Amino acid sequence: MQEKAEQAKSGPSRIGQMLARLGGADPDLRFRAEVVLGVGAMQIPIIGLLCVTELLWGTKLVGIVCLIGLAALLAILFDLVRSAEVVRAGVRFMTVLFVVSAILNLASGGRTVGVSIALPTLVLIGALVLSRRAAIVLFVMVVLQLGMVGVINPDSAMFPIRPDPDWVRTSIFRVPMLISVGTAFIGLLVRRAMLRHRMNLGRAQAELAANERKLREVFDFSRGLICTHSLDGTVLTANPAVAQSLGYTVEDLVGRNIRELMPEPTRARFAEYLERVAANGGDMGPMQVIARDGSLRFWEYNNHFCRDAAGTPYILGNATDMTERRKLERQLRELSVRDPLTGCFNRRHLELAIERFEPSQRWGCIVVDLDNFKRINDTRGHRVGDEMLIAIGRFLNRHARAGDSVIRMGGDEFLLLLVDGDVATATVAERLRHEARTQAPCDLSIGFAERIGDESLERTLERADRHLYQVRSETRVQERRDAAPDC
Repeated sequence: MQEKAEQAKSGPSRIGQMLARLGGADPDLRFRAEVVLGVGAMQIPIIGLLCVTELLWGTKLVGIVCLIGLAALLAILFDLVRSAEVVRAGVRFMTVLFVVSAILNLASGGRTVGVSIALPTLVLIGALVLSRRAAIVLFVMVVLQLGMVGVINPDSAMFPIRPDPDWVRTSIFRVPMLISVGTAFIGLLVRRAMLRHRMNLGRAQAELAANERKLREVFDFSRGLICTHSLDGTVLTANPAVAQSLGYTVEDLVGRNIRELMPEPTRARFAEYLERVAANGGDMGPMQVIARDGSLRFWEYNNHFCRDAAGTPYILGNATDMTERRKLERQLRELSVRDPLTGCFNRRHLELAIERFEPSQRWGCIVVDLDNFKRINDTRGHRVGDEMLIAIGRFLNRHARAGDSVIRMGGDEFLLLLVDGDVATATVAERLRHEARTQAPCDLSIGFAERIGDESLERTLERADRHLYQVRSETRVQERRDAAPDC
């Protein structure tokens, strides 16, 4: 008993699986598949009954025609289950029924009255399983067949099928009964298919609404910048992340042209961007946008060319706000080339500067060394020594020209790198010496050199160092002479 119950439960599920395989995700195609299978299953016993009755008690030629039609219907149903071609099976199914009816009607001179009575049911079935054009063609062919049956002379000797008159009279009662049973079955079948179709449609609509709600939540709550705009740049939709990035509301952005949000020098490139999207189906790259407060925002976009359900083209934009990242990268670059104690540039900055120099670049090097710095550290402590280094760094930056670089080379040694088209190294060095006498926190030794020919920066630095040691040596000799007692 339990096995029978399980088989009874599995029957509908198997039918549902077969319909799902035949119709796929298309509700209309699943509806047609259900009708074709149901009507085919109904027609086989009906035509089979006609074959038996005609072969045993009626006109054997009619039974043979019906038997051929029955074999063709069985072949169509097997092909439908195997290939899942619902549309092809529907067309073949209706073609076989029409051809069988035409043979019986025209070959009997219209004596097979029941066939003519069944033709409206054929049209009804065709309207359910065929496309609109095919159903109209079937209707026209049925009308032509009935018209031909109405005008031909049934008493002519040219018709090979000659049913027994008494059998024909009784068929007037038999065939309508079969038609009534078949029509009722078709009605129940169509009702069941329509209910199933309505349930599937309702389920699909609920799933569609749920998916739309999820997409709206993704759109609204995404931290990514999502928007759509027309082919002329007018904003159609924008998510809150876009509005937050620019300091506007969503309502402020919708309807505005993106060109209005771009810096003036970059607006001319927007037309080129639109051309690339239209030609390639998308585009990606950086862009600059002006926020409401006038600040510049840096976006990385990846946009795609799309069309809506009506075929109207639009561009789907997806971007990432890189402004804070760029700031952080700039800060990291600054940290990588800055001395953490004094804030001056470090040797890394000097290495990068050398890589950027052209072969013909002119430069000047002014090296600055603190006098007696070790004694300051030993007698007054390292904290005072650090404060002295910070003060020297500020002094040099205060007196450096725009474009010059103050570099801490290490310990108490600094470099003022002069890079321009007219390097006046000696003038700047002399000015530093003069200002250092009154403004520097301690005594300084200064040496300088300018590039000669195509020598390297290292070579210029070596000559500047030698000049510093020479100046320091001369200064100390002079100090000793000044300190010596007069004879």
